[in-house]
Amino acid sequence: MPNDILGMEYVKTIVNKKLKITPICMQRTIGFHSQEINQNFASASKLRQMLNDKIDIKDYTPVDYGKYNFEKPIELEYEKFRQIVKTKSAQELQKYKMISEGIENLFKKNVESKTYQEFVERCTSKRYTSSRIKRTMLFILLKIKK
Repeated sequence: MPNDILGMEYVKTIVNKKLKITPICMQRTIGFHSQEINQNFASASKLRQMLNDKIDIKDYTPVDYGKYNFEKPIELEYEKFRQIVKTKSAQELQKYKMISEGIENLFKKNVESKTYQEFVERCTSKRYTSSRIKRTMLFILLKIKK
């Protein structure tokens, strides 16, 4: 379901910005966080791991990632994220995209976590998936507001 929502957000952006992109739907053939590669498809988690491990992913994506710099993973930005959450009020955090349903309070509660991974694990629940936590953190770091 989270990918359905994400897909709809992509389509809305394509339509609203009048982009010359034709979206297509593809049925998922592997699990969300699968570390397996199935018929030249890999999960986003697997692709990120491969990029992190400096493994070529060209067989699994049409995008030429060779021209991008992935030297600074989000884990290295965790301290910056912590400072933002510590210094902004819950009301200020609510202005960021994907901050709703009290997730800002969850972030404030767990902001003393020592590492990125620990923070994500403490915030992850049935209500908030690890993917949502990570995306929301990224929106805060990139200052993307509603």
